[in-house]
Amino acid sequence: MKGLLIGMGLAATWLPIAAIAETESDPRDKIQFELDQLDADGRYTLFQEPRAIAYEFCIPNDRAVIKTVQSIDRTLILFLNRPGQVNCEADELLAVGETRQPNPRAVLIQLARLPQVTRIEPSWDGAL
Repeated sequence: MKGLLIGMGLAATWLPIAAIAETESDPRDKIQFELDQLDADGRYTLFQEPRAIAYEFCIPNDRAVIKTVQSIDRTLILFLNRPGQVNCEADELLAVGETRQPNPRAVLIQLARLPQVTRIEPSWDGAL
């Protein structure tokens, strides 16, 4: 019985560690463009002309999630029933933002840290 209790204790100890390790991946992996290419003003050079990048991602149509993403990124515009280039599902909102804002790298990383955001894609229709 002691061995069983010890074994159960180890299993209980390892489960949370495994769960934490799984959620601590690099949020930059969700961002599908190079943050290092952005200058301090949130622009990158395209054809020798600096431009901001428009980006998009999907979020659940949930008031708390909406409030959270809007508090992180003030440039966001949310669309209902629009899949965008990221192919949002019918029960999701399309969120479109831009890098022309203060601290765009930090904003994108904060968004990518949210479990509800699975990936952030450039929106090439909106290279600003």
